Amino acid sequence: METLYASLIEALYNREDREQAKKIAAKLEKLLNIQSDVANSIRGEEIRALIAELNGNLQEAIRRRECEIRKILELHSLASGKPSWAYVFRQYDYSDVSDRLDLLASLYASAGDWEWAIATLRESKAYCDGHGIPFDGQDLLDEFEQERANPEEVAKREKGQLEQIDNALRDAYKELGVSSDRILTHDQELNRLFAAVYSRIPDVQMTVPEIKERLISIENAARIVEACQGWESKKITHITRALLELTCGSSGGSARSEFLNSTPPYSGIWCGGIQGTHNDF
Repeated sequence: METLYASLIEALYNREDREQAKKIAAKLEKLLNIQSDVANSIRGEEIRALIAELNGNLQEAIRRRECEIRKILELHSLASGKPSWAYVFRQYDYSDVSDRLDLLASLYASAGDWEWAIATLRESKAYCDGHGIPFDGQDLLDEFEQERANPEEVAKREKGQLEQIDNALRDAYKELGVSSDRILTHDQELNRLFAAVYSRIPDVQMTVPEIKERLISIENAARIVEACQGWESKKITHITRALLELTCGSSGGSARSEFLNSTPPYSGIWCGGIQGTHNDF
């Protein structure tokens, strides 16, 4: 277990090889499933957090990190002033608590929760000050506070990320060669799509449900396009405009413009980018 754990940390943080990290994580997950004593330990919570983060499940990663931190603090409380304290402190010292708080803050930020991200880093800073150790998260705290103070820049970056996700989603869909209806109704196909998308944009945090939601949005937009085929040029109602706003999302501005200015059969627009029926986007 510890050897695999060390390999996971090496692959994920030192080599930044997410594909290799996922392979190691899969082996660790199997071990955790058969070793309940380890699964419920501090190390088990940490590994579960890493697995969830690799799989794009940020809420689960957050929950596991919180459990890990709570268990370390409980261990400190139980061992404080006792002969076992020296051994416990060698395993998890004060800096380990601060590091975990910083990692938790980063997860909150990845999930878009700047308030909790900043609050957690401030808690980490106060913890370090209270125990007389350096606070290593100041740069991160400054960055998060700046992000919160500039919502327009955050929105602009998120829009760019969404466009990147949509491009990766279309490429992944082509690679799978499976209809969107099948992907939406079969978890195995959805997981395959998620893996294909994530391999293209490993730095963008997105969960399987979010990928599914984005796929549904694109499919709904394609349905509107299909329904509009054959309409006289530019005779698009206000209702259709509103539907396009909803289904294309924030990254569909240029696409909506192209849609509204195009002539039947409205082919090659952002909402589809692939010819055919809605089952083929």
